[in-house]
Amino acid sequence: GAGAAGEGGVSAAGGAGAGVAGGGADAAAAEGLGASSEARFRLHRAVGGLIAALAARGPLVLLLDDLHWADAASLELALHLLRQPPSAGVLFVVASRPGAAATALAEAGRDLPERRSLQLGPLPEAAARTLLAQADDADELLARAHGNPFFLLELARGHRSGDAVPGSVLAAVEATVQALPAAARALLEGGALAGDPFALDLAAVAADLPAGTAAAAVDALLDARLLELDGGDLRCRFRHPLVREAVHARISVQRRQAGHAALARELTARGADPRVVAPHLVVSAAPGDETAIGLLEAAAGSAHATAPDAAARWLEAAERLLPADAGDRRLGLRLRRSLALAATGRLDAAHEVLLAVHDELPAGSPLAVPMAVQLAQLERELGRPLDARARLERALAQAPAGAAQEPQPARTPLDPAQEPDPHSAQPQLDPAQEAELRLALALTLVQLAAHEAGDAVHAALAAAEAAGTRYAIASARALASMAASWAGAHVTAAALVDEALAELALVADEELMRGLETTYTLGLVAIAHERFAAADALLERGATLARRSGQDHALAALLTFRGMSGWNLGELERSLELVGEGVQLARLLGADRLLGHALALSCHLHAEAGEREAAARDGEEALRVLAAQQADMVALTSCFNVALFRSADADPARALREATAIAGPRLEPIDPAWSCQVAEELVRCSLRIEDLPQARRWAALARERAEHLGLPLARANAAVAETLVLLAEGARSAGRDAAHRDAVAHAAVATARGAVALVEPLGLPPHQAQARATLGEALAAAGATEAAAAELQAAADGFAACGMRRAHAATARAIRRLGGRVSARVERPAADRRDALAQLTGREREIARLVAAGSANKQIGAALHLSEKTVANHLTRIYAKLDLRHRTELATLAAGEHP
Repeated sequence: GAGAAGEGGVSAAGGAGAGVAGGGADAAAAEGLGASSEARFRLHRAVGGLIAALAARGPLVLLLDDLHWADAASLELALHLLRQPPSAGVLFVVASRPGAAATALAEAGRDLPERRSLQLGPLPEAAARTLLAQADDADELLARAHGNPFFLLELARGHRSGDAVPGSVLAAVEATVQALPAAARALLEGGALAGDPFALDLAAVAADLPAGTAAAAVDALLDARLLELDGGDLRCRFRHPLVREAVHARISVQRRQAGHAALARELTARGADPRVVAPHLVVSAAPGDETAIGLLEAAAGSAHATAPDAAARWLEAAERLLPADAGDRRLGLRLRRSLALAATGRLDAAHEVLLAVHDELPAGSPLAVPMAVQLAQLERELGRPLDARARLERALAQAPAGAAQEPQPARTPLDPAQEPDPHSAQPQLDPAQEAELRLALALTLVQLAAHEAGDAVHAALAAAEAAGTRYAIASARALASMAASWAGAHVTAAALVDEALAELALVADEELMRGLETTYTLGLVAIAHERFAAADALLERGATLARRSGQDHALAALLTFRGMSGWNLGELERSLELVGEGVQLARLLGADRLLGHALALSCHLHAEAGEREAAARDGEEALRVLAAQQADMVALTSCFNVALFRSADADPARALREATAIAGPRLEPIDPAWSCQVAEELVRCSLRIEDLPQARRWAALARERAEHLGLPLARANAAVAETLVLLAEGARSAGRDAAHRDAVAHAAVATARGAVALVEPLGLPPHQAQARATLGEALAAAGATEAAAAELQAAADGFAACGMRRAHAATARAIRRLGGRVSARVERPAADRRDALAQLTGREREIARLVAAGSANKQIGAALHLSEKTVANHLTRIYAKLDLRHRTELATLAAGEHP
């Protein structure tokens, strides 16, 4: 979580805000923490890859039992495997008691194919009697165990050994332990302190037993069935976690401390990893123990990347051991703990810790301003932008009168009691600090779409220019461009985008690293203004810096938004991978707002890739997540995209109904540039339900927005939408007015040529292919068959190169209608087979299965009571839907192979 190099910088909420100049108070936080959530995600992906590799050798069953006992990091891994399973060949069997773990597992596995859930109840009496074997008083034991198999086994064991059988498992274990020799009892307790499983020599250390005595005592524990051997290296494990819990509960506090202290000393002497020693130090270390403090800090540093929850606990323990006068060290530990808590997704807890640090800062501390900025960043991520606004305005108000000359927005303090005394001495803000505060406030107000945002942006730009910091100037211009765009001043906004991009390109990495939130904000604005290549380069640079500095939330946003630029540049597969990583990082961070946006984008990209099931899955989750978020422009746009793209092919009426319910008939809450991009989809949906007047309205809206924006791609998108409307009008007039039909067809050709001319110089393959596909349709309607086939073939080649299976399939159908064959194809990965066949009706799937079995059309007709001609017609539709050329490809696809 380092900020600017050499400054001991720390960033809260995954470090997305500006760095905190620690001044030596947090030197350890600047070293070696790495990108925590990204490291966890890569670890999860590596485990998934290992499982997939094992499954490739043959069917694999992965059993994960007793997950209610799992630590947070292990449960997180299990959840990832359920959400991102291998494509085939693996059966997951997971078991957990009712509770938070079970709920999380059920949610993670909700979209798995062939999912089954079993709620385990008490054992039936017959099965329970089998466990009790020949017990004389089986009826009494059955009544006391209530069908719990572990209770039954323990009660039966106690009965057979002649012990006084208790009424609970804890008492049963206690009775067993009391019957053991003293050395065996001590060794058992030492094992409970050492872990599960545990090495016999470490249990002996915890029990303060000689090695020889421990080796002899273990036999009694094995005979009593309290322990079992765990391999052949003198390791043992408790026969059930509840047994260890029962043994641990009987150990006195003083004995626990002594045992853990002995284990900590022994493990340290052996040079064990600090993460192995830390759990024992948490229990046993005394205040002021510098060795223990150092080990806990080292353990937290090592665990931050993969188990930040453990890191947070160990840092808290280290703080408890500090002497009362260790102010700077306490500050540093709290800052690091805030980072660890944020990495686990516990943003509220991270905010609480950081707020405590902020409130304890001495007057005039150089940390006051960067702390306020980072707290505001956390508050924005927590969905509390008004709190962030109040905090930043209060920090500005505490500056001396001469420090800020620009007018300030109206103040809305969190607590009037916290108002500064105007007569008290105030710390002097230097120009860089003022610029930092004003930039953070401007960003907050722009995101709130507050009417004061314009004034705040101008004040931030003035402060940045006064500070003379290139990064601050570039950041202010980026915010100014967003504010101008929202206000409809698109020409001014475009100029500001170019200035900000040029300025940011000159900013050193160390400085840019301190404000990655501005980087992805500018990336979004650049995308809206069709600077896709520049946006992609900026977002890639930002992602590299986020990885280097451990700014996890920023990394998730940068990867997600880079998926947007990548899709426009024609790299759909790369975009899906980037957005998928953004989804997983946002999930690990608990950043629901960002998770919702990433899932919505994933839904759109999967739809473009022809993967309907994946699009529907991600879209449904996106809507669930975004329903709890503030309904601003970005959230509404995400929900609109889900509503449109998850249903556009299967149910266009539903897509239009739900999309307009979110965005209204004129799409007012949607970014104008994006409303032009989706105009073609809205028009096609309207035409599929034969609503030509509605299609005309969408095309007219796109034209209106495009002329206002003055951007070439927006104008090309509008021209494509208008061409589709003209083609539909010409089709309606077929057979009635040949002259009118020809005039409309020629108008469609001219409009489509205009779209191609606009988009060709931009170097954007998906949009170039779409424009040429539309031109091909127009030429076909005008009777220019040869020219139409050439344009459609070029479009199909373009869609294939981009990985756009959905558009490629539609273009292939148009080519076949002209009697041609598609030269380029989009290979369908194994994971898409289910999506492909899901496009078919039930009857079509039956025919596909019979084709795969080798049946001829006549045999299929006899089996399904259809004529040969009907079977042939079905096959023609199947080939068109699946973008297949002949029977062999259908047979291999339906049999589960690549086409």
